Amino acid sequence: MRKITALLVAVAAIGATAQSAAADTHADFQVINYGPSKLFKCISDEQVGVLGQYGAWGDYIDGCTVELNCPPTATTTTCVVWEHSTIDTQTQRGDRVTQNARLRVISDRTGEVVWFRDHSCSGVNSCENMDHVRMYTNNRASVQCNGVRQDVPVFNRASNTCEIRMDYEA
Repeated sequence: MRKITALLVAVAAIGATAQSAAADTHADFQVINYGPSKLFKCISDEQVGVLGQYGAWGDYIDGCTVELNCPPTATTTTCVVWEHSTIDTQTQRGDRVTQNARLRVISDRTGEVVWFRDHSCSGVNSCENMDHVRMYTNNRASVQCNGVRQDVPVFNRASNTCEIRMDYEA
């Protein structure tokens, strides 16, 4: 219950919608205010995953979603959004991993996706995705990340980290 309460306070503090964040109750959320920038990060619980879920080639590791709004102010006309996501195994023993990260810009007026880009990475024990986009005020950016871990006889766990940073521009 404490995680959900902290999550709702964090979401309200940054003006993000609670709809996507509330669905990620298995993740820890962190909000950091750097003055003209905001950082919103979620880290999913370490999990074994589900073999073949959603057509995965191995054990599907459920991730999380973060969103930030680009609010209109007297001096802000655009925002730059930076996405960074990773998947890491708990025990660094050479398991193969992949991750998909979906960056979206959503219109606050219509709720429609006005821009998107997807990235994938693969590696041994870990991999990372990075991207950025410039967007106008009255839009929000969303990053969703999920991964897959190699299915091996001795279980290992993995965790997704999904991070979004927004810098406000004049």
